Amino acid sequence: MTTATPQPRAFRRTSTRTWLGLPLYDIRFEQDPIDPRLPAIAKGVVAVGGRARGLIAAGIEARGVLSFGVLSIGVISSGVASVGLLALGTCALGLVAGAGVLAIAPFAFGVQAIGVVAGGVQAFGWKVLFSVGG
Repeated sequence: MTTATPQPRAFRRTSTRTWLGLPLYDIRFEQDPIDPRLPAIAKGVVAVGGRARGLIAAGIEARGVLSFGVLSIGVISSGVASVGLLALGTCALGLVAGAGVLAIAPFAFGVQAIGVVAGGVQAFGWKVLFSVGG
């Protein structure tokens, strides 16, 4: 007796209106047609999906000006692992400022903060604003 593996359900909603060649919104939760092991990429002004690319992006892997996700890359990014000019998250790497459990940036604030100006439980930097630990 064989059992069939259920196929994941696909969901996609895309705006018909565009701005600078991108749809206003793209919500995409389906497998990538080229590599079915990966989620498909949602691209739009507002992009939501497993992998999202847009001005505002939200997903497991998000890239955009304003991005939210597990892995977040953007000008302002928030997520578990975030990289950007302003990064907020569990592990934040900011080019200007960062805040999180581990924050590395010129202006860093968090449990462990490393930066030129730093503040946190364990802060390391040229100018330590506050530090509870050694």
